[in-house]
Amino acid sequence: MRNSNTVEMTKKLSPKAARLQKQRTAGGNITSNVETTTSSDQSPEKQAIQIRVAKRGNKTVTMVQGMTLPFKERKVLLKDMKTMLGGGGALVEGVLELQG
Repeated sequence: MRNSNTVEMTKKLSPKAARLQKQRTAGGNITSNVETTTSSDQSPEKQAIQIRVAKRGNKTVTMVQGMTLPFKERKVLLKDMKTMLGGGGALVEGVLELQG
């Protein structure tokens, strides 16, 4: 029987998951929230978008971070990039991750 006053424990990330989280957020410097809106103060030409290349094992992953596009437009952009580049990719926590 559980006590209703128990404190919930936060799940500790494994070393691998912590490393991936750090890569996706650039060490906490970039937020690429899933539901970012386009009502930012800066025009798209002046926004700070970072493109990072990371190693995962012996594979290379290219991450595009800091975009203010809505989630649906990010999915379309990812699909177009995967088609043009002929590779795989994923949209994880608002960050575009491309293989290669």
